[in-house]
Amino acid sequence: MIGSMPNILVVRADSPYKSVQDVIAAIKARPDAVSYASSGNGTSQHLSGVFFEQTSGGKMVHVPYKSSAESLNALLGNQGPEIIFENLAPALPHIKAGKLRALGVTSEKRASMLPEIPAISETMPGFSVVSWQAVFAPAGVPKPIVDRLSGELIKAINDPAMKAQLVAQGIEPGGMTPAELGAFQKAEVEKWARVVKAANIKVD
Repeated sequence: MIGSMPNILVVRADSPYKSVQDVIAAIKARPDAVSYASSGNGTSQHLSGVFFEQTSGGKMVHVPYKSSAESLNALLGNQGPEIIFENLAPALPHIKAGKLRALGVTSEKRASMLPEIPAISETMPGFSVVSWQAVFAPAGVPKPIVDRLSGELIKAINDPAMKAQLVAQGIEPGGMTPAELGAFQKAEVEKWARVVKAANIKVD
């Protein structure tokens, strides 16, 4: 595991929503009255919204766009969607500029880049959505070679300079062993299969 990047729940700076609790209250009190943008069906932004609905018991309207740039511009331009679960990296400049208000990160813990922003899991335990990056080898590579490669990669990821570069890009450094990565990947596949099936998501 090299690292993971959370999405971040953001609204426009003039939005009435000041917290994750505000959004939950709104989507439970007014089902399908609040809309959220994404960069397309099946993307992490879309699945973040679906999982948020399933975890909170609320209901929103999904507005898919063709790209992250389009969905962000729709939110910034007040063109309909009220919220977005955007990748941290593209959202960060707009948060820093005061154009967007960050309400919560989708990772289980707070992000190193924005430690002052709570994790959504602090309000809804068990909520976690991250995009993750890992290194894989073909099946059948001898274990001594896998262990050697893994050890060198983990050593590199734990180097202070490398950690700083990853964090600067919005990535939380990883460093899982092959066994830990295997268990994590299995859990991710099972989790998202449940979420997608429950929501009956179709990707054209």
